[in-house]
Amino acid sequence: MKKKIAAVLLSAVLTVGLFVSPAKENAPSISVTAHAASVSAPKSSAKSGTYNVSAGKKITLSCHDKNAKIYYSVNGGKYKLYSAPIKLTKNTVLKLYSTSGSEKSKVVTYNYKLTPKLTANVKSGSYDAPQTVKLSTKLSGVKIYYTLDGSKPTQSSARYASDGIVVSDSCTLRVLAVKSGFLGKYYTFKYEITPRAVYAEDYTQKYYYNAVSSRLKNVYEDIYECLSAHKESVDLSKYDLTPEELCNIWWLFGYDNAHFFRVDTTASQWTYYENDKVEDFCPKYYFSSAAEEEKMLNRINASISDIVSGLPADMKDSDYETALYMHDALAERIVYDATDEFPQCGIIGPFTDGHSQCHGTAMAYMLLCQAADIPCIVVTGRCGDIDHAWNRIKINGDWYNVDVTADDGDDFYIHDFFCFTDSQAKAFGYTVDKELPLDKAAAVSTKYNYHRMQGETIFSDVRTAYDFLLKNAAENYGKGEYKTFVYCEPEIVNSVYDMIDKNIIDDLNKRVDDFSLVYINAYNWGVEIIIEL
Repeated sequence: MKKKIAAVLLSAVLTVGLFVSPAKENAPSISVTAHAASVSAPKSSAKSGTYNVSAGKKITLSCHDKNAKIYYSVNGGKYKLYSAPIKLTKNTVLKLYSTSGSEKSKVVTYNYKLTPKLTANVKSGSYDAPQTVKLSTKLSGVKIYYTLDGSKPTQSSARYASDGIVVSDSCTLRVLAVKSGFLGKYYTFKYEITPRAVYAEDYTQKYYYNAVSSRLKNVYEDIYECLSAHKESVDLSKYDLTPEELCNIWWLFGYDNAHFFRVDTTASQWTYYENDKVEDFCPKYYFSSAAEEEKMLNRINASISDIVSGLPADMKDSDYETALYMHDALAERIVYDATDEFPQCGIIGPFTDGHSQCHGTAMAYMLLCQAADIPCIVVTGRCGDIDHAWNRIKINGDWYNVDVTADDGDDFYIHDFFCFTDSQAKAFGYTVDKELPLDKAAAVSTKYNYHRMQGETIFSDVRTAYDFLLKNAAENYGKGEYKTFVYCEPEIVNSVYDMIDKNIIDDLNKRVDDFSLVYINAYNWGVEIIIEL
């Protein structure tokens, strides 16, 4: 009789599509399974687990029984009838069951953990310049913390800012992404930074090397070899050099080769033999070892590469735009420091702590331009009665003067001294050291002068400039504007000023009424008048 009952029950199980081996299940257990399986339990489209998401996670529910209804509960809440995909926006425990008629399936549970998905614009790898790593996520409310020493970040670590993380040296960047209701997610990026040399090492292509005699070229070459090998001295007796000749070639060498920042140009020495001819040259080095020098050189190269890599793509095909970008980037970076000592007077200051003098600034600008393949040299002399250094750059075949130091203010910078001519330089009070061989780098073109490139009309005739100013001042006064400026060549600024000073009151009286005073201000590139009621 017992066997007959088991057979009837087994037949019922097969009817609902389940199979239980009679060899392993006794009759009572089969009876329970058949009752529970009268309606199938629902299933989720995603297994329980941890998911890295950028915008939440959608899941769909389904049941083997097509006519069954599915109910679900989120994080212990009330059960709801399922009708559309469920979007998970935080860590979620999902409970499900289905019903068909009066039958109810067993309750199944899914456990979902979410982590914030981040992407980095710079992948792990090796680079020859500093990288600005920017992290992004489509999720709102994500807080990002990071370390650069490989240690595990916490919410007490540095907080990520939208302008990115500047990676100047080789490091392991570890990131923690945190969002309320999510699990924290760690990311690791490894960067190897090996800055390439951004200065032109081939001295045979440099301006001053090619501007001296063959004999002095040989001296130049011997000095280059000496400094490159970090030698204590170089024998120059075969050249029959006077101290003045060595002094001149030494300064020209320095203007060509800013990367020899490690040499103290003022403390290096030479000795003489009979007739006061130079016997040898003994450079003085700031650093005691090649390793120290290499470390500093890498730091300088990294700074230069960082600036150059920031050049917008739409400027790269224009030497003018590129040179202007380098001017502005350097002017933003530096603070004039009158301390006449290493490193402010060389290129270390501009590319490390930002402190610099005119000579270091000119050398730094030369390296930036060279890194962008723009010919650039250092020029020295005086501005007024002060020793000074600035640059000449070559744009589309013509040379122009550029003085970043003169354009740089305490909290601002201007462009009055970007691409000006030698004639204009003279009007500004510049004089060039007579020893400099600049005959092949004369700055005579006005084409790329900054103010002209901005579309300003620059007058070269005193009377025309004055008439323009007078006419516009009267028109402006009638519109309630009391300041008027006229652009004119620096060479005639003083003459325009004098004509205004002599004639403006009488001439304005013929055009406007009810003014009492006129103030006159002269600037590098023009004159301004201010009418007072």
